[in-house]
Amino acid sequence: MISTQKEKKDFLVPKISIQTLVSQGKNCEILRELADQVSQFAHINLPTFIYGGYGVGKRTIARLLHTESSLSEWIEIDITNETVIKYVAQVIEKILEKNSYTIYIPNIEKLPIPLQEQLCKIISENETSKSRIIVSSRENIFFSLQKNAITPDFFTLFSSLPIELPTIEASFEYRKAIVKWYSEFFNKKIPTELPSLWPENIRSVRTFIEEQ
Repeated sequence: MISTQKEKKDFLVPKISIQTLVSQGKNCEILRELADQVSQFAHINLPTFIYGGYGVGKRTIARLLHTESSLSEWIEIDITNETVIKYVAQVIEKILEKNSYTIYIPNIEKLPIPLQEQLCKIISENETSKSRIIVSSRENIFFSLQKNAITPDFFTLFSSLPIELPTIEASFEYRKAIVKWYSEFFNKKIPTELPSLWPENIRSVRTFIEEQ
């Protein structure tokens, strides 16, 4: 499936804004570093690679990069869709001819090698385009290269702006910041008793807070 959003970017503002990251980052080094990366990368029009486990916020960060940029339109391409993948190269080429799009491709590790090669060629041929491509994966880009899941050319294109998203177990301060933010978001008291074993998945933490 290919989803587009041509309305005002306000519609796409993610639940965690750059202001939230900056605010929470005052007490959490991980969020502070993430806020710095997003603020810096949002204004650099280069291919960007976001990686992290399931449910840690890859799409949220991609949209945040978009809303903080000067680009006005968003398109998300689902390469797990068999119909879409047949035409993905042609679609991306057409979009890059324009100058106002953020193109987001999740699960990039599932893109076949021949299509990776096509994508690299298209990006190189449209290097003057002001549109931007952001991809995400559950795997570290360096690990993907080592196991030959991506081509060397793909690695070269996307490794200049990598963003690694932490798991919920990354640090105690990060865990506290996530719990505090979701508690405030749902207008609920911060739980006094928390699970002894935390999942890596931030979505599970959100569910836990919702159920309190």
